[in-house]
Amino acid sequence: MKVTAIRLADIRLIVDQLWAEAVAAFRKGEKWWLSAKLEKIAAQEQDERLERDPWFNDIAAYVERRTGGTWFTTGEVLEHLEMPVARRERNHEMRVAAVLRQLGCDRKKRWDPTINKSKWAFQAPKENDENSEIGGDFNDPFF
Repeated sequence: MKVTAIRLADIRLIVDQLWAEAVAAFRKGEKWWLSAKLEKIAAQEQDERLERDPWFNDIAAYVERRTGGTWFTTGEVLEHLEMPVARRERNHEMRVAAVLRQLGCDRKKRWDPTINKSKWAFQAPKENDENSEIGGDFNDPFF
């Protein structure tokens, strides 16, 4: 069913009835959550309506080229986007990180021996990884 308009004034008149029916259904033990299959369908539907960041496709292409569990930083992605270091700001890093999360990348603190300290890094999602649904690589010693 396609909803084209929501009449809030009409809903306000029946809101107490809606809550009463919801509570009664809950108390009867009716299922109130989506099945895994429906959740996947709902996520696809939402994804089709999501307004993408203009950098999304370029970042997705960068992530697709990451292989073998390669870790990378937002700075490296910004370099791929050809953003000069002098123009980079925190909001650019946050924007890249948001796209990386949408793409399903893992974010973890990683030790960087070149600077002798840890820093945040991302890893592309692994194809057909049995742990990918819950977002963890339990074989990674830094998990």
